[in-house]
Order: sequence, then C-alpha cells, then structure tokens
Amino acid sequence: MSADRCPRCLIPRTCLCARIPTIQSRIHFIFIRHATEGARTSNTARMAHLALSGSELYDHGDPRGPVPIADLLTPDTWRLDSSGEPWDPSQTLPRQLLVLDGSWPQVRRMLRRLPVLHGMRRFALPPPPPRVRMRLPPPEGMSTLEAVATTLRLLEGDDSAADALLVLYDEMTKLVLAGSGKQRR
Repeated sequence: MSADRCPRCLIPRTCLCARIPTIQSRIHFIFIRHATEGARTSNTARMAHLALSGSELYDHGDPRGPVPIADLLTPDTWRLDSSGEPWDPSQTLPRQLLVLDGSWPQVRRMLRRLPVLHGMRRFALPPPPPRVRMRLPPPEGMSTLEAVATTLRLLEGDDSAADALLVLYDEMTKLVLAGSGKQRR
C-alpha cells in the first residue's frame, strides 16, 4: 500500500474518514468483496462497511482461506441485486442482505462459483439515476455504496442516511477521479 494513502479509507493524498457517517440499520449487511478489490481506492464496499455499524466485510478469493458464506446465511438473508424484478413493498423485509462487491465480471464469476448463492431470494434495485461514477457500470448497475444508499431509502425510509452515503460517494468519486487524472460526466 502506498504511503500517501490513508490506511483506513485508502484515499490518496487526503482522508475521507472524518466524513464517513455512522449509520444504524435494522438490516444486517454482509459484504463479500472480490479479494483484488481490497486495495483499490475506488472500492466502495469498504466505505459502506465503515459507515454501517455492525456490518461485516469478507474478501472472496483471499489466500488465507475461503469465506464461510453458508455459515453467514440465515433463512431471512436476501442477496442484493441490480437486476430482476424490483422489490415489492408488500413483501416482507429482509433482515440480512448479502452484497457481492467487485467489478461486474468479478461479481458474475463469484455468482457462478458460489452455488450457495443461487437459490437465495433477491432484493433487486431500480435502475440508478444518472451521476458521475468512478467506474462505468452497465445501465442498471451502480456502485456498492450507491446500492446500499438506495436500499436504506427503500427499505427503511431513511433519506438522511441515504443522502449522507451519496454525498460520501460523490466526494470519493471526485477525489479518486482527480487522483487518476480521469474526468467523467
């Protein structure tokens, strides 16, 4: 890791830690991140995990051993998804959400390689509104931080937590893109 990055938030030449909100959620979030994402400054699962009290973050493909995903799941665990039928408010609320994090190809590979995830109920999000992004997802896709913000808004009606996470995402995006020399609209 570079000496010019904060060891907690990994943002180069500055630190966003003081701007990471502390959010209490009725939903327990479990993040399964592709191991190669752990050191990337653009990884938003790290920020979501730092913001959400009680959340868990695991690295899939970590050389220290596999993530015990089956042990983490309960009957009321749903998988957060960017495709499929959007959540219907008449459905029961998930108590726990499993969030896969990585590039789009990495997440697709994790889904294929982790059969325990195949039969899970999915919490599908509506397509995101336009915004400047660090990475270019497919049209229905969004970053993990944006997905968590949308989830909090939909399931808990917590606009202030969702807005705080989106402000954090926008600040992070500006810093990461400036550090990489990229500009996106």
